[in-house]
Amino acid sequence: ISGVGDLYSGASVQVFNSMTMSIQKDISRAVQSDPDQFEDRTYLVTLNQRLAGKYSFLIVRKGDAILYNGGDLGTEELEAELPDYNDVGVGDNQPASVFTGKSKLLIKQQDLTFSDGTEGSVFIITSVGELVPQVKKVFGSMVMAVLILLIMIAVMLALWIYRAILRPIGELKRATKEIKEGNLDYELKIKEKDEIGQLC
Repeated sequence: ISGVGDLYSGASVQVFNSMTMSIQKDISRAVQSDPDQFEDRTYLVTLNQRLAGKYSFLIVRKGDAILYNGGDLGTEELEAELPDYNDVGVGDNQPASVFTGKSKLLIKQQDLTFSDGTEGSVFIITSVGELVPQVKKVFGSMVMAVLILLIMIAVMLALWIYRAILRPIGELKRATKEIKEGNLDYELKIKEKDEIGQLC
């Protein structure tokens, strides 16, 4: 990741999108079975609590009025950001996602029609800006883990090189010195069967 801007494009937005996917599926099922549940404050509070751990919150709009706002952002501020009913380019009341660069919100919209015929929408709002420090922290941890792993591999390679090459060469050097000094009875005890062992 070269900069914060990259977090708001392509695959990164899909990662943020997947965080609330299971709750979005539950909402889609609830919209099909009983859209009037989204007027029940208890049900909405329960849904919002599930979203809270994912840096997200719920908004329900009926007609032009906001029925429920589970976030700490002002309703007027959010109304300007929220897409209109069926304004996301997806028909048949299918869920869709839009990203607003201004306030760095990922907005997932599910349109519905209440039993009295009023059109409405359920929104899952994910504050991507709040996630940036956590994502940076995760990447920092990953870099540290890779560095520690590389250091461990380097130490293991150094030990292997010492045992497989340097020790036999040291013994060969010692044997050469013994022969040079006239000790022809000196015997090399080499267990390795590789090229260095053959040389010894």
